[in-house]
Amino acid sequence: MDVIKHILYATDFSPAAGAAWPLAQSLAEKAGATLSVLHVMPQVPEDFRIPATIRDAMREEIRARGEEAYASLTRGTTLSPDRVALVLVTGVAAAEIVLHARAREIDLIIMGTHGYAGLTRWLLGSVAQHVIRTASCPVLTVRPVGEEMAEERGAA
Repeated sequence: MDVIKHILYATDFSPAAGAAWPLAQSLAEKAGATLSVLHVMPQVPEDFRIPATIRDAMREEIRARGEEAYASLTRGTTLSPDRVALVLVTGVAAAEIVLHARAREIDLIIMGTHGYAGLTRWLLGSVAQHVIRTASCPVLTVRPVGEEMAEERGAA
């Protein structure tokens, strides 16, 4: 485990992403690695019909929600605060995950996968699939099971 120094946990704070959180924490703890929690925030459209003050407020609200979700996620973690950090970026999720991993020389990316198949996957694409294909380091994906899967699919 001494080859893993920095782990990137990519999350959209959904139940599917949450399924990977316990593993990310455990591996970081066992490896003595730092853990970056990366959340890619949606872009606020640069629409001239929306006043700049409104767009700025929207950006602040999106950021605040990401920070709140991170605080909730890490509440009760056994990792020391100097070994886990939130990284908020704006952009296209798959591309930003790969860019961040390369720029920070990440040793391992851990992320949940929604597990979509067929037409849904074709229409929505797959962030995990893109990351697996283009990342320069290993990628570990975790799919939710049981109640987490039902909640993710809207059946709970």
